[in-house]
Order: sequence, then C-alpha cells, then structure tokens
Amino acid sequence: SAVEPEASYFRIFPNPATQGFSIHSPEQMIRISMIDLTGRMVYSTNLQSDQHEINTDGFQPGLYLLRIQTKKGIKHTSVQVM
Repeated sequence: SAVEPEASYFRIFPNPATQGFSIHSPEQMIRISMIDLTGRMVYSTNLQSDQHEINTDGFQPGLYLLRIQTKKGIKHTSVQVM
C-alpha cells in the first residue's frame, strides 16, 4: 500500500481558517497541540475522538503547526489562520 503523506492524513477545514476549524482523523486522536512559528504552544488539549473543533478567535494571523498524537504516534500538519 502507498504511504500517505502526513499533510493529507488529516482533514482540516476550513483551511485557511477565520473563526475556527475542524480536524478529522482516520484514527482516534489523543492529544492536539497548536504551535506558532516562534515555537510557542498556543493551544493544547487531550481528547479521545476522531474529530475536534478549534476556535481561533483571538489567534494572531499566520501559519500554525498542528502536532497530533494518536496511539500510533505523532504526526504533524499545519493550518493557516487569517
């Protein structure tokens, strides 16, 4: 089977995000962290779900790294906040 690139492993929409976005995962997520380009963690949550919504009201516009932990390990993707 083909190896799927991490960026397309999760479905993130809308991206770019204005007020918030949803993450859909093919497997259960147990921790989500959102990190800005300076390396500062701006959001973090523990969960047990294959989908999650993040409200980005009050976030500075820019690109954020999403660090998503599942039982299989940690994957990274990104989201643009407008």
